This record gives sequence, structure tokens and C-alpha cells, in this order.
Amino acid sequence: MNATIEAPAPSAAPVTTPNPRAKRQRDFDPWAWRPAVSAPQLHCEISLKTVFAQKLLQQLFGRLQVALYGMSVTIPIMERDMGATGSKLADVFQRSHQHLTHVQHTTTERYRQWLQAAGAPPAISYQAQTRHFPVFCPNAKRALEHFSAADNMIQLLDQLWYANVLDATQHKRAVLETCAQVKNFSREMEGLWLRSKAAVLRAQATPKSPADAVTQADQQATTDPAIESSLAA
Repeated sequence: MNATIEAPAPSAAPVTTPNPRAKRQRDFDPWAWRPAVSAPQLHCEISLKTVFAQKLLQQLFGRLQVALYGMSVTIPIMERDMGATGSKLADVFQRSHQHLTHVQHTTTERYRQWLQAAGAPPAISYQAQTRHFPVFCPNAKRALEHFSAADNMIQLLDQLWYANVLDATQHKRAVLETCAQVKNFSREMEGLWLRSKAAVLRAQATPKSPADAVTQADQQATTDPAIESSLAA
């Protein structure tokens, strides 16, 4: 009598619970972001010639604007003007902005001196891109200066390359360094916004006294729509 060997039943695939927060982050388009309230806005135009600067703007500025709006508008609202986080964030932005401005200005002047020493710079043409979009806080307007400055620096590097002042390797390294400066600034601001928002939320979730607990409950009952919009982002 032959024994019948039955194959084991296939194990069921593990059930994964979708993460709504992760999906929101994937679907979030920073260029389509708008404040939930009628915030004052300034319509800006920026024209960039180099493909590197064009990509920097597309990849970075949307999230950078969300972060800068959050630090300069949302955090003070969350603190109900009773905390110092907003002022500290403004100081950090100002220092970082001034530092990058100084670095870009100094480097641009150095490139111009190299071009002058090499003679008449070659005339180079590009397929420029012009974009129109709103900005929702003064710091976002200031941050745009770094993208224009990077575009000018890369144009000078292209001229130095065509003038045989830089070889291909030197040109590429300098272009990547120019882009990295703007990327580091943008990531610093975005990280600062996320950390400061989390810190304020933690502070609000842990009242220091019964009186603070009552105050916190009153504040939560009258949550500003701007806060809800920023937290949803």
C-alpha cells in the first residue's frame, strides 16, 4: 500500500497594514501646497539658464517654502506667542542665509577674476526657463536669491571651462559643489522645521502643572486652522 504524501498548504502572505502618514508624504506635492487660510502672498518670477539651477529649484524650493512658512508663521501660532522658538528659528535662518550669501558672493567674485585674467569670456547660450509662482513669507522670497546666485555661478564656471581655465573634471566638481551648497541650506531648514514642530508638540502634550493642563485643553478646543493645515502636511 502506497502512502500518500500531501504537500503542505501554502502559507498565507503576511498582511501589511498601510501607513496613511507614509502615503500622505509620498503623495504630497510641495509645489501645490497652499496655506489653509488666506495668507498674504507675493507672486514671483525667476528665470534660470543652467539645467543644474533649474533642477535645484524644482527639487528643493517647494519643500523649502513649506519649511520657512512653518518656522516663521506656524510655530508662533502653535506657541500662542508665549514661546521663544519662533524668534530662535528666525535667528538661525538669518545666520544661515547670510553665511550662504557670503559664500556665493565671494566665490562669484573669484570666478570673475579668473575670467578677466583669461581675456574676453566666450559667449554661451542656454535654454532658459522662467517660472511664476507665489511665495507666502518673506524668508521664502529671500531664499530664492540662492537659486539665482547658483545659476550665475554655474554660468561663470561654464565660461571658465570653454576658456580652458578649468578642465572637465574641475568644472564638474565646482558645479556639484555649487549645487551642494544650496541643497545643504534647504535640507538644514527643512530639518529644523520638522524638529521644532515636533518639539513644540511634545511640549504641548506634557503640561507642567494642573493649571497648564487646563490651559492646554482650552487651546486645543480652539485650534487655529493654520496649525491643522501645517500638521497635516
